[in-house]
Amino acid sequence: MTDTHQEFRSHLFFKAGLYETVPFAQEVGGVWAVGARNDGMCLPCRRESIFAIAETRVAVRSTGSLTEWPGSPVFRSGIHVIELQCSRNRDHLLAFAILSGKGWMMKVGQWPSIADLGLASLRRFDAVLHDSDRKELATAIGLHAHGVGVGSLVYLRRILERLVHEAELRVGVGNASNSQTRMVDRIKALKGEIPEFLTEKPALYSVLSLGIHELSEEDCLGAFPVVKSAIEQIIEEKLAQRLRAAARERTQKELDALGQRLSRETDGAGPS
Repeated sequence: MTDTHQEFRSHLFFKAGLYETVPFAQEVGGVWAVGARNDGMCLPCRRESIFAIAETRVAVRSTGSLTEWPGSPVFRSGIHVIELQCSRNRDHLLAFAILSGKGWMMKVGQWPSIADLGLASLRRFDAVLHDSDRKELATAIGLHAHGVGVGSLVYLRRILERLVHEAELRVGVGNASNSQTRMVDRIKALKGEIPEFLTEKPALYSVLSLGIHELSEEDCLGAFPVVKSAIEQIIEEKLAQRLRAAARERTQKELDALGQRLSRETDGAGPS
């Protein structure tokens, strides 16, 4: 399977909300080949895993003309259920109901829900996410999964605003204006105090504001996966910073203890 196949499945399965129309072209034919693999969250395993398309296929409703995709069985237009099996335990499944038409596909159902999978994936951020951020990120994921575009971006913007405000409190900046232009300036001014990814992409807040105030629901739904990924990268960097700091502190304590032990041994040896 090519990267194009994987990217198409990844978007349709794990990023697109329910009832979101996803165009497809002939070059992504073969996406349903048995054994085709994608990364995904396994709830029973409580961790990321590799899932492969199972042999089990159910045609809930088939209509229209036959459509042939290279490397796959022939499918009719209609609704089909695709099952994915966890590579660690084949009894751990993901299931997706896919409605297909000429030149497009749409996810009309899935189990576990995209919200449940999203919540599980947030566990790795427990050390750096406040309860309010975790709840609002989960809410954003749930809203997007149910086709709410503008609302989902509102929650992402609130998380971004708190990341900036927390950094300002640490350096004693105080309360600043929350206007769009000012927020970009605030982000730039906090270089070194907030994750580097955010200071490199200060226009992220502008994208969120544009989505909330000007874009259509459909455009917001399309923008959500990209913005969510950017927010997660910011949190990932924050987590990495904490892990590095903890590692430095641990190593420093070990070095201090080693130095003290060597000093005692040297003093105890005395002159020969």
